[in-house]
Amino acid sequence: MRQIPWARLFVLLVGCRVVLTLVVMTGISAGVVTPNGAQYRGTDPYGMWFLWDTYWYEKMALREWFEPLSASAQAFVDQAAHDPTFSQGAPDELHRFAFAPLFPLLAKPLALITGRADLALLLVSQAAAYGCVVMGWLLGRLHFGRDHAFATAVAVMALPVAFLLQAPMTEPVFIFLLMATIWATLTKRWGWAAVLAFALGLTRSTGFMVAIPIGVIVWHAEGWRLAGRAVWGRYLRALPAMLAAPAAWTLFCVWCKVMTGDFLAYNHIQRAGWGVETGPPWWPIIDVLTTQTRPNKWMLLAIVAVVLLASIIAAVWVKQPGYAVVAIVLLLLPLMMGDRWEWSILRYLAPVFPAALAGVAVWRISKLLGVVLLGCSVMLQLAICLLWQSPGLYVLV
Repeated sequence: MRQIPWARLFVLLVGCRVVLTLVVMTGISAGVVTPNGAQYRGTDPYGMWFLWDTYWYEKMALREWFEPLSASAQAFVDQAAHDPTFSQGAPDELHRFAFAPLFPLLAKPLALITGRADLALLLVSQAAAYGCVVMGWLLGRLHFGRDHAFATAVAVMALPVAFLLQAPMTEPVFIFLLMATIWATLTKRWGWAAVLAFALGLTRSTGFMVAIPIGVIVWHAEGWRLAGRAVWGRYLRALPAMLAAPAAWTLFCVWCKVMTGDFLAYNHIQRAGWGVETGPPWWPIIDVLTTQTRPNKWMLLAIVAVVLLASIIAAVWVKQPGYAVVAIVLLLLPLMMGDRWEWSILRYLAPVFPAALAGVAVWRISKLLGVVLLGCSVMLQLAICLLWQSPGLYVLV
């Protein structure tokens, strides 16, 4: 750990934040960005990052999580659990069951100390974002050597939706824990892998799926063998890491059961309050091909395909199929969200960090091509960031 260039990586993170802030502020001044909506804090360099779900995270960071439900909230849960057609905005007190808990809980102590939930959320998210940059460096050193470690960190920050690392949302925490869990698995740090995977399982509903790439990484490391006492001994050492994330989400569901009487309160509240209805992952593709729909949906599916392809290239290049599995798992689940998939797909693209490894692989073959690819990715990130900052336009994506 002493070899990590902590200061240089910190400058990289701060530099990216400064550039993104200047671009957005310029967009606001030029009228390109049209912020609106009740959940938008402001157009200053600080407030511009507080929009979308940050509104709910602030409230959750200040809420008493073990407060009993009111009669109206309990009635909402009961109806949502038993009536699939029920649809109504979820009361604020139920958001602690409709969002994964780790991010607002990490911010809660800081919110109590500072008296400002917004600042607490920002501090937690930026600490996690710094962790993402560090993990990018560590993964780059692991796969490409020390000479290309910093380039990998840069590639992580240049991904098209990496601007979300600057926002006080779950993405920085989730991405850091995912990268750290994969790194710990690759380096056989099983204790850390289990702890990190457990935390990952409490950060987002899709976190429990990390068990699959962990299993693939371990299986690949054993030469795809299943027989032999020594082999099974190594599998057993990895087993806690594979089970940690599913166990964490199960624990969250048990807590929902204790507090609301509904083990699947998360799913039912999401369906009733936000219209999140799961379906087959091929539905969005069929919808785009067979119906007259907004052309931007084509763009979103194209971005998903490119990110998936880049991740597969990275998996082949570094001979680690676990990276392809990470991408497939993380991109498959959002496509199962029914009509709501396009609202959040860009956020779900953010954790697919293996795509950055593909960029470094290209750069090692041709520095010119690598620079062109980096420039295109950065420009796309700036464009999507401006779109994300315009609630009235973002919903059209």
